[in-house]
Amino acid sequence: MQTPTLPEILKTALYVGSVGYGGPAILALIKKAIVHEKRWVSEEEFMNALSLSQILPGAHGVTLFGYIGQRLKGARGAILVPFAFALPAMVAITVLAWAYFTYGDLTFVHAIFMGLGAMVVALLVNATLMMGKSVFQGLGRKTAQGFVIAALSFLGIHLLRWNVVYLILLSGLWAFCSSISAGLRAGETTDT
Repeated sequence: MQTPTLPEILKTALYVGSVGYGGPAILALIKKAIVHEKRWVSEEEFMNALSLSQILPGAHGVTLFGYIGQRLKGARGAILVPFAFALPAMVAITVLAWAYFTYGDLTFVHAIFMGLGAMVVALLVNATLMMGKSVFQGLGRKTAQGFVIAALSFLGIHLLRWNVVYLILLSGLWAFCSSISAGLRAGETTDT
C-alpha cells in the first residue's frame, strides 16, 4: 500500500465529493479511487471500514472518509478529510436550494430536477453492481445463504411488517447455527 500526503488525501476527498452523487453510488466511487487507483488501503480493509461506517450514524461516505483520514493521517486526517469530502455537497445544496426557491416556478427547472431523479436510479444500479462484485466473489454456499437471508429479511419487513431488530437477531442466529453446522460437518470429514 502507498502512503499519501495529507494534501493528496484532501484533494482526492474533494474530487470524489465534487463528482460523486451521494448514497451507495458514492461508495463505489470512493472504493475505485482509494483502493484501485491510489492503493492507499487494501480491498479487505476498505470493506471492513465500509461495514463499520454503515453501522455508525451519519452519512456513510463522510464516516468512511473519516476512517480513511484517521487511518492514514491520524486526528488531523479524521477531521479534515471528511470535511473536504462534504464541502462540495454543502456548496451545491446551498446553490440548488437558492435556485429552486428563486426560480422554482419555471418549467425547465422542474424538468431538470426530474432528470436528476432519473439519474439517481442509474447511479444506484451501477453502485450496486460495483459493490456486489467485492461482496459476492463467487456463488458458493455463503453467497447463497446471504441471498436467502436478504430475501427473507425483505419479505419480513415489507410483507409481514416485522421489526428490523428481530430480523437482525434471527439472521445472526441463522448464521451462527449455520457456522456450527459447517464446523460439525468439517469435523466429521476429518474423523473419517
